[in-house]
Amino acid sequence: MYSWIIGGLVLLIAKIVHVSEWTWREFFLGEVACRSLSEVASLTGLDAQEILIHLLSTEGQTILRTGRPYQRCFSKESVSDGFSIDEMPTVQTLNDAGILLGKVLTLEGPAVILLRLVRGTWGI
Repeated sequence: MYSWIIGGLVLLIAKIVHVSEWTWREFFLGEVACRSLSEVASLTGLDAQEILIHLLSTEGQTILRTGRPYQRCFSKESVSDGFSIDEMPTVQTLNDAGILLGKVLTLEGPAVILLRLVRGTWGI
């Protein structure tokens, strides 16, 4: 009898601590609405760079709209209320996701470009 009460209390504390904007309907259905990459990483226990690799690799097949601050490596336009990419991708993460960094010389000076090698996405 007491184990059910303790289990419910643990679930209630987990709801309050991990996701601030979690409705009770989503809570009882087991759905989690995360607003940022760091929230997904903390809830799943996965490395944020691994999640970024998956998001970048499957960007052409998803409807996910991303937001700032590190949204520039995604080819879709940024939206203000989109999924926040709040972890900076490393060069290794970009390479693993099929994005190569290149340095070019322009009239204004040197610049960095991202060359996307993933099928189904537009180059940047």
